[in-house]
Amino acid sequence: MLKEDIKKVNNINLSTIFSENNISNLPTQKNVATYAGGENYYNYYFAYHTIGLNHDTLRLVNNAISSGIGAVAAILSLALPALAPIVSVVAALLIAQWNIWQVPEYDNGNGVVIGMAGFTPTWIVRISPQ
Repeated sequence: MLKEDIKKVNNINLSTIFSENNISNLPTQKNVATYAGGENYYNYYFAYHTIGLNHDTLRLVNNAISSGIGAVAAILSLALPALAPIVSVVAALLIAQWNIWQVPEYDNGNGVVIGMAGFTPTWIVRISPQ
């Protein structure tokens, strides 16, 4: 399944997913740092993952949730290059739990911090505003 997901991400045409959004504004590896609307970051501790999504990235992920794992994984890959080895797993997890946790409601304009447990992220255990 992972190989299929990687193929989907590699073959995805982002311009067909985000008709309203300017895809050139997606964060890239060069500017993954501090933005006016929060930070994009990924930290791994022993069996605990912390992902910070700034306001703009959070909005892009929220718009792509219904498009599937490839769309979410593509956004996360661009915003968080360090997440690349497990991006498909994280994308699937976010899709499965996004509405249950109501992730966008934690955003106060600076994005959110998502805490996930498991050696490979298995479930969301905490969400807080940045």
